[in-house]
Amino acid sequence: MLISRTSSADRLPRQSGEGYLASSADLMIGILFIFIIMVVYLAVEIKRVQVKIDSVTTDKVLKADPVRTLIGELGQRLKSKGIGIELDPDSGVIALPADALFNKGKHIPRDGALETISKTNEVLSQIIPCYVSSARFRDSECSKLNKRGVELETVMVEGHTDDDQYANDPDKNWHLGLDRARFVFNELGRGELGLLKNGKGQPILGVSSYADTRPAKISKGNSTEGVIADVKAKDRRVELRFILSYQGDDGSGSAKEIIKAVEKQ
Repeated sequence: MLISRTSSADRLPRQSGEGYLASSADLMIGILFIFIIMVVYLAVEIKRVQVKIDSVTTDKVLKADPVRTLIGELGQRLKSKGIGIELDPDSGVIALPADALFNKGKHIPRDGALETISKTNEVLSQIIPCYVSSARFRDSECSKLNKRGVELETVMVEGHTDDDQYANDPDKNWHLGLDRARFVFNELGRGELGLLKNGKGQPILGVSSYADTRPAKISKGNSTEGVIADVKAKDRRVELRFILSYQGDDGSGSAKEIIKAVEKQ
C-alpha cells in the first residue's frame, strides 16, 4: 500500500491563501466602516452649511426690507410706554385702537387720549428724523437705526370705522374716519414731525379715511354679541402707515430695489 504524504511545505500555499482571503474581508469591512463614517460626517456638514446659508439668506432678506426694521423699532418703543398697538410689518402699519382714543361714533377725544397721542409723538420724533435726509445725520443713533440710509416717503395717518350705518348720514363713516385721522394728524404735526419733509420737499405726514372698507384682520366666525362687539372695536382704529423709498449705494434706486432684493433671495 502506498501512503501519500504531504509535507508542511506543500500545505503552506493553501494556508497562506486562506489567510489572504480573511485579511481581504477584514480590509473590506474596515473600508466600509470608514465610508459610513464619511457619509455621516458629510451629511452633518451639509446640514450645518445649509443652516448657515439659510441664516445668511434670512438676514439679507430682512436687511432688504427696512420697513420691518422701522416698524419693529417703533413698536418696541411704543409698547414700552404702555401704548396698546398692533403691528403689521408686512404692510408697514402700526394700529392705534380708536376705542382707546375716541368714543363710539365720535371724533372728540376721550380722557387720556391726548396723553397716548403725545407718547406716540415722542417715540416717532425719536426715530422718524433718522429716515429723513435733512435730519438723519444730526444724531449718532441714526447711523444704527438706519444703516442703509433709507428715505421715508410718508407717514399716512389713516382713519377706520366699524360697519354700523347711520340713517341720517350715509357718508358718516367716511367723515368719522377722516375726522379721527385728522385729529391724530394735527396732534402729531404740532411738533417736529409737522416740519419734516421727504426728498421731494413734501410734508412727511399725510391723512386719509377708509371708513369701514378695510376691517381689521380678525375672524368673525362667532356671531355672539360679545365677540361682534370685540370685532367692531378692532375695526374702529387709527393706523399709521409707513411708506419708504430705498436709496441705493450708487445714488439710485426706489422701493422696487427692495422687491428685487427679496425676490433674488
